[in-house]
Amino acid sequence: IVHDEILNAGLTEHTINRPFGTFCPPKLYIWMTSLAAVSGVHKYNPYAWQTFALNNFSVKINGAEIDNCKVGGSPNLAYHKSKLANGGDYFTPHPVYTNNSFFVVVDCRLQSDGNSLLLDTKGSLSITLRFGDELEGNVKVYVMGEVDSSFNVDNDRSVTCNYQI
Repeated sequence: IVHDEILNAGLTEHTINRPFGTFCPPKLYIWMTSLAAVSGVHKYNPYAWQTFALNNFSVKINGAEIDNCKVGGSPNLAYHKSKLANGGDYFTPHPVYTNNSFFVVVDCRLQSDGNSLLLDTKGSLSITLRFGDELEGNVKVYVMGEVDSSFNVDNDRSVTCNYQI
């Protein structure tokens, strides 16, 4: 499931409240790109995910902070935390990550291991992004929630998903 918001030029802080209603996915992916690029301006690449001088981010569920990371001028800590939250294996190589492929992975499960199902919770999810400088242009931020679901395929090849938000 994906939620997106537009951040206006001049912002230094933005909070995304309840991007999926009361649903809190077990794993989040957050990335940002220029709104001009998404809108089709040819000189911009919509797949260039940038930090936009992101200073730090915070993720809370029901007011309890589950992740916080200082990004600043170097995304190395965010890279390490995102790699661990993703499970450690098969992650974007560091040179690619730091060159127009910046994104954040947040594991919202308090007691998790990589081999378990991603169990969803209900609550109030908020994501706060703080920027070191004012945004020079409009930015589109995406929040993607990863969910597991089971499904059945019957004799007529109809697929029934057993997942609800």
